[in-house]
Amino acid sequence: MNVDANKIIEKLSLKLAQKETQIAVLEAQIEEMAAQLQSKESEENTEQEQEAE
Repeated sequence: MNVDANKIIEKLSLKLAQKETQIAVLEAQIEEMAAQLQSKESEENTEQEQEAE
């Protein structure tokens, strides 16, 4: 039974590591999208200011 428990723990640890990696990738994608959105908003604000002048 001890071997089975160790195998289960090993499998769960691997799954947890995979989920942590997925979360890290998603967080990086969110940060990239947020930066792109901020850049786009900045460009739009600049265009609006130029049109107002």
